[in-house]
Amino acid sequence: MKRTISYATVALAAGVLLGLAACDGRNDSTVPATGVSVVQVPQGHQRDGNARPLGPTLAVSSCGPCYTYTNSPSSESMYGADGPNLRRTVSNGIAAPWVGLAFDASGNLFVANCTTCLTGQAGINNVVELKPHTNTPSVTITNGIKYPFDLAIDSSGTLYASNLGCYSPSCSGSVSEYPAGYTSGNPSATIQVTYPLGLAVDSSKNLYVANCVVCSTGQKGSDQVLVYAPGATTPMQTITTGINEPVAMAVDSSNNLYVANCLNCGLGAGAYVSGTDTVTEYASGSSTPTKTITFSGSGADIPFSLAVDKSGDLFVGNDAVNSVTEYPPNATIPSKTITNGVSGPVSLAIDAKGVLHVSNSGGGSTGTVTEYPANYKVGNPPKHTLSVTHPSSIAVSN
Repeated sequence: MKRTISYATVALAAGVLLGLAACDGRNDSTVPATGVSVVQVPQGHQRDGNARPLGPTLAVSSCGPCYTYTNSPSSESMYGADGPNLRRTVSNGIAAPWVGLAFDASGNLFVANCTTCLTGQAGINNVVELKPHTNTPSVTITNGIKYPFDLAIDSSGTLYASNLGCYSPSCSGSVSEYPAGYTSGNPSATIQVTYPLGLAVDSSKNLYVANCVVCSTGQKGSDQVLVYAPGATTPMQTITTGINEPVAMAVDSSNNLYVANCLNCGLGAGAYVSGTDTVTEYASGSSTPTKTITFSGSGADIPFSLAVDKSGDLFVGNDAVNSVTEYPPNATIPSKTITNGVSGPVSLAIDAKGVLHVSNSGGGSTGTVTEYPANYKVGNPPKHTLSVTHPSSIAVSN
């Protein structure tokens, strides 16, 4: 049976951003309700009064409108990347953050807000920047933003925002580019793309755009991944072989590209087509898959989220069967299948220590974020489990 995932379910990738402060020991606690601002003393400040580095931050989105389809309160919360203690929750300037969520190298967090995308009513369409340790956006970007979906930031701090434009086939989407330190004015560049569902950048600052034409028109076989050199508005490469309803992308340290092709996800007009779900891998500069991982094609797996660790192992969140599978380089059979604590994995993130973080929608308003160490053994419980209202996207800072 085909499983249809609505835009609101895709929106599971944003909302209340939850921040955990690094600590020793287990202290799994419920995240405050959406819309509540909480500021706690960071765990990095020890009892001896000496400040300790807080380390990487985990941002988790909890998005009420993603589930209720109304203008419910939203917020962002911050955690330390290795521990369950909340640093702070931000509600100011946060409204229906659905998918777009990204840190830059300085630890600034960018959030795409789109109440119109989720409620169908006139509302907020913007991207906001949150500086570390602050509870109010320092910059609000509106120029060049229309139905913002995904965000990506390259190593120089250039921000890319994908804009769906609207949901009608007559609409044309775009990707807007903003230089590091942007505060106001027009985008530095605008790329016209039919339906830019996903973004990724590599170590050479090349931009990858997943153009899900079938999501807009229902025309199967027209999807592509477009590759742009830094600052360019014309693609230097167009990948079509193996691309079918691309819903997620990841790039490893060797600039190999991974694409989740989910014909059974049923996004937009893509709900009227079906086929075999795959994850395809492309060597840097190649338009032909070097590896194809095939799923059931019946909606039993639904590869919906991707992440790659420093060793090149690929992690795939299988939304329908509640698992995350790990594939070593060149493998098409998983070396590990994680099911303990996984329920509707809509977003994955891996930190510098190789710790895997999984946002679990749980099929309803109450979900979790689960954490698995790099040496995780199948069958063990997650290292930490956070209870999250309306969980969506997650991101980890450096």
